[in-house]
Amino acid sequence: MRCSNLDATEWRCRSYSATALLPHSVSLSVSRRPPATVSRTPKPVLKRLRAMAGGSALRRNFVRVAGANVIAQLLLLAAMPLLARLYSPEAFGLAAFFQVALQGLASIASLAYERTVPNSRSPRAAAARMLAGAAVLALFAVLLAIVIATQPRLLALWRGAVALDALLWWLPLAITVHGLGLLVTAWHVRRNDMSQVSAARVMQSVAYVFVAFVGVAMALPEAGLILATCAAWAGSLLMLLRNAGDMFAALRATCRQRVWRVFRLSAGESSSVAGVQFVNAVSLIAPVLFLAQRYSPAEVGLFALMMQLVGTPLTTITNALAVSFWSHSVEFVRQRRFAALRASFLKTTLVLAAPALAVVAFCLLAPPLIPFALGEKWRAAGPVLMAVAPMLAGRVLFSPTNHLIVLRRQRLQLFADGTRLVLMALTMVAAEAYDAPFVWAVLGISLASLTGHTLLFLTQLLVHRSLARA
Repeated sequence: MRCSNLDATEWRCRSYSATALLPHSVSLSVSRRPPATVSRTPKPVLKRLRAMAGGSALRRNFVRVAGANVIAQLLLLAAMPLLARLYSPEAFGLAAFFQVALQGLASIASLAYERTVPNSRSPRAAAARMLAGAAVLALFAVLLAIVIATQPRLLALWRGAVALDALLWWLPLAITVHGLGLLVTAWHVRRNDMSQVSAARVMQSVAYVFVAFVGVAMALPEAGLILATCAAWAGSLLMLLRNAGDMFAALRATCRQRVWRVFRLSAGESSSVAGVQFVNAVSLIAPVLFLAQRYSPAEVGLFALMMQLVGTPLTTITNALAVSFWSHSVEFVRQRRFAALRASFLKTTLVLAAPALAVVAFCLLAPPLIPFALGEKWRAAGPVLMAVAPMLAGRVLFSPTNHLIVLRRQRLQLFADGTRLVLMALTMVAAEAYDAPFVWAVLGISLASLTGHTLLFLTQLLVHRSLARA
């Protein structure tokens, strides 16, 4: 099959931005020149959430995906008390180690080619980028398997890998399935059709819960939750492949020369995007990464389950709020109304203070109920839940209003994330030096996370001031 000669710009990856996984017909680019006519004031962020159900395809897609996330989280929350009684804290700790390794390595496994698919100008260009990403993904999985087989000393640098032992062999498979799922998701995003993405999110939770119970029936006390993680991504991928006939046709029509050209012209920029993704992923998984270096899987399992029960649902809600505030802030920036943006930013943060305080109150009051809800073996999780209160409060109070990317100051977030990682590392050094109990180490990491979020909040205020004066 011959390749047509296309303009090289078709193959050039666009700069990394927050629009990378939005439908290709949607642009949120920020213009330095205000529009000719501006007749409306941006709506308050909570009113925008209530208006999401109608309007543009972007809003409908957002509501569809957000609804699927809520359903998926409810399924997990409903099953978790029973799973907590069937599996030990050690099993949850090993599953946390596995998920941390998966999340960190998957961020670079395909060189972030999925970020370029939605912006492709044609289906064949999108298919070429998908094939390039799939090829890199396959190579990464093979190299990872070789490292697992031949480099035990390298793996021993992280004690979480040592604890996983033979269970690490599931990691190349999980990364492959996860990466393919991201690539196919990007295709559906390009089509501006999120129905399959929403269904895949629900299927992910269904597959996880089902295989977790099967693991109990098959007497797999340590591997059951890890197999459930692999099955969750496999089920999600199968759902994404439904109604994707146009994708398969485009893939079949794409020749190897075109795929090679895509790789050659975009590998450098995709690598830089993957680097940013890796830093972001590490900042999210840092607590488990650091805790695994000193504490047992059973202790880390206490932290992992509390974060899964409380932290993950909160993240789903804050992500939905973040999308709304992001769109809200774009309108202000387009109009160069930075003082008004600062006022709205402060007002929204003040509104979020109430739910943040509610989260803190829940973390402090709920521990006595944990043995009744999860079983007596989880009693020690009560103090851990109290220790993560600052971290969860910071997520609720500051994460939804982060809009540095809209202000074109993304690099400043790396500074805040780096500060948080350094503080967490210093916490673990102090825990090692003073032989600190697990709960105190969790509290130190939680306070470090809150400090990073606070620094991000203050940074945005300074950016607002500098832009208003310019």
